[in-house]
Amino acid sequence: MKTCKKHSALLFLLCILFLTLCMLLYPEAAYQGACNGIHTWATHLLPSLLPFFIAANLLISLGFVQFLGVLLEPVMRPLFRLPGEAGLAVALGFTSGFPMGAVLTASLYEQNLCTENEAARLAAFTNNSSPLFLLIAVPVSMLHAPQLGILLLSAHYAANIIIGILLRFAAVKTNYGPSHRHPHILIHAITQMRQYQKEHVHSIGLILGQAIQKGLSSIFNIGGFVLFFSVLLSMLDASGLFVILNSLFELLLGI
Repeated sequence: MKTCKKHSALLFLLCILFLTLCMLLYPEAAYQGACNGIHTWATHLLPSLLPFFIAANLLISLGFVQFLGVLLEPVMRPLFRLPGEAGLAVALGFTSGFPMGAVLTASLYEQNLCTENEAARLAAFTNNSSPLFLLIAVPVSMLHAPQLGILLLSAHYAANIIIGILLRFAAVKTNYGPSHRHPHILIHAITQMRQYQKEHVHSIGLILGQAIQKGLSSIFNIGGFVLFFSVLLSMLDASGLFVILNSLFELLLGI
């Protein structure tokens, strides 16, 4: 394991040295790649993801996850071997698209609402493409075949659900204690949410401010990744390596 990490660190160092050298040799291409990355982030990701990040953080801070956890526990635990609170990541991951599933999974783990093993399995099948991307962007804009939208959507979501079910067998055996099913599950869910709110008493202004701060932190992190890979692709293109890699993969995929 240590040897593998050393080789990975060395490979990453070589990649960064290559990127830095290319940025010095092709400054105009680096600048254009950075502009393209910032434009993509500012015009597409920022307005579409930031409101969901803020709303999701508010739901977690106001105890809605505890409410949802009680309601979804009878489904999430036997089907995926995940806590009911994970249902929020499943719902938003499948409806809003990536990276909502991964961001919410990280938030649940930070709030100690799921274990490390559960977070890893949850992120594996909830970091999905959005329905609009599968129904419009790919079939209409890219493939020019609108009739393929339903097929792509069904295959994508069915595959992720199957992965989630299969990963239940990789769950760490944990003693969750006896399950005392409350006769009125809705009342029990509201009680759990109210109990959380009593234990975490904060003003609305503070809760909203923290939600916005966390949302901005997440969206800026995403922007950094978009900028990095946009510049990397520009450097591969400017150096001619993109054509070589394209030919190599074309040969492999042809086989």
